[in-house]
Amino acid sequence: MKTFDEEALGARIRRKRQEFGLLQKEMADSLGLSLSFYGHIERGARVPSVPTLVMIANRLGVGVDTLLRDSLDHPCLPQTQWTDRQMGIFRQFLETQGEEMDNWFKREDEE
Repeated sequence: MKTFDEEALGARIRRKRQEFGLLQKEMADSLGLSLSFYGHIERGARVPSVPTLVMIANRLGVGVDTLLRDSLDHPCLPQTQWTDRQMGIFRQFLETQGEEMDNWFKREDEE
């Protein structure tokens, strides 16, 4: 069983915030947190409450499991994230498959 990794949580929150191009102050303000407390979260010195963690995840557009991945024995999301190109290929595949299914149902209805 894994143990809780505060530093990994903080580092993941920091990376996601930086992907959005937000400063710590902007992020803290948007969450209604003090800059000091938010900075402690990113450094792993403080652990946010569950409601605060949910607010952070929502602000960053990720699931809480994404932020806690290092501490979960069975994370819901894969360890690797898909690139935009991979997601585009997958979406195109799903659209094609959807069209094929629609055509198949139409043929079945005609028979």
